[in-house]
Amino acid sequence: AADAMSRQAGAVTEAVATELETHLEIRKYIEEQIQGFDLEKLEDVVSQVASKEFRAIELLGGVLGFVVGLAQLILLWATGNLSL
Repeated sequence: AADAMSRQAGAVTEAVATELETHLEIRKYIEEQIQGFDLEKLEDVVSQVASKEFRAIELLGGVLGFVVGLAQLILLWATGNLSL
């Protein structure tokens, strides 16, 4: 009985979803919203998000560069190849 109910629930859910999509024209609405979206506004949003990420990447790059340089200095000093 539970298996039959499960199958019927799946069929009813699919039928309701299809019916809603047909009546509400979701695809058309989404396409219109995307096409009507201001590209400059989208570019501004992306730039704001990307600038924060780029700053973080620059900072991590600087820290990593310092650590690698320090490790090289220590290795050169430890092997005797560094003359101060």
